[in-house]
Amino acid sequence: MTAFMKSLCKIAIPVTLQSMLQASFSIIDQIMIGQLGETEISAVGLCGNYTMIFSVVIGAIGSVAGIRIAQFIGAQDENEVWSSFWVSMLVSMVISAAFSVGSLSLRKTYSDSTQRTAVS
Repeated sequence: MTAFMKSLCKIAIPVTLQSMLQASFSIIDQIMIGQLGETEISAVGLCGNYTMIFSVVIGAIGSVAGIRIAQFIGAQDENEVWSSFWVSMLVSMVISAAFSVGSLSLRKTYSDSTQRTAVS
């Protein structure tokens, strides 16, 4: 095995394991909630999709930041390295805040409709 393949495996194996664990959380949630009822299963499924979208968006930001930072490190431009880092951090925080606000508003909307249905 070449040195490149060894270094690739050092990176690829943990990333693959992390991705597999992330995907298995939704399945485990479905199994645990499966005994409660179909409304609860639907809620977990909806949250799993929401979480996956968030993970993909943040992962894309991290990938782009990593590529840009690597390019600037290669060009030995330390100012742009830090600039790219802080911009990616700011964008990630803004998107995280937007997802948090969105999830809290969905929680309020769905919990209100569930309570009305349960009372009826």
